[in-house]
Amino acid sequence: MLIAVFITSLVFLTACGDNENPAASDYGTGSESAAEILVQDLPADPERTGTFTYFSLRDNTVVSSTNAQTDQWDLAFKSTSILTNSGVSGPSQGGGLVLSGVDFDDLSELPASGWQTDASGLPAMAHSAWYTYTGSEGRPPHAILMNPGVVLGVRTADGRYAKMQIVSYYKGGASVPTGAEGELARFYTFRYVFQPDGSRQFD
Repeated sequence: MLIAVFITSLVFLTACGDNENPAASDYGTGSESAAEILVQDLPADPERTGTFTYFSLRDNTVVSSTNAQTDQWDLAFKSTSILTNSGVSGPSQGGGLVLSGVDFDDLSELPASGWQTDASGLPAMAHSAWYTYTGSEGRPPHAILMNPGVVLGVRTADGRYAKMQIVSYYKGGASVPTGAEGELARFYTFRYVFQPDGSRQFD
């Protein structure tokens, strides 16, 4: 079962107008079982204002930035930075790890060890592990490309678990930017499975 969530341009423009994150209701509702959810075009500070977008994997909703010091969010996005609700980033039981050389669909259980919490200058899910920046000489130049075979393990604010894979950093979901009109950076498309029963298993 795949649940897709579409973030419209209207939602984002409304959010910029009042300097708040998009309303939770604009992102649909969560799942009561371990179903795969697709989130498309989640804004991660495309206006470069320095603000994070807070997101609840448990409820599949954006959370207002006024709740940054609560347990209502699990991940926060700004540019290529992803925070967990843990350590220096939040007051809760969150955490993360980066798994390389694994297949998202085949991953049936997250590891028991290796989990990290956010430290100053060192988030639990270091960005250098899940993407490659092509630089001025790359093709295409100055692009953010997802590294293949990478799955992010997320421990949610209440200590439950999700597996997540980032598909795209560009509006419209392009894995490689083409320069097409409207194909803006800092818009995440990702898929995830949240396990509500508290286990690390996804069978």
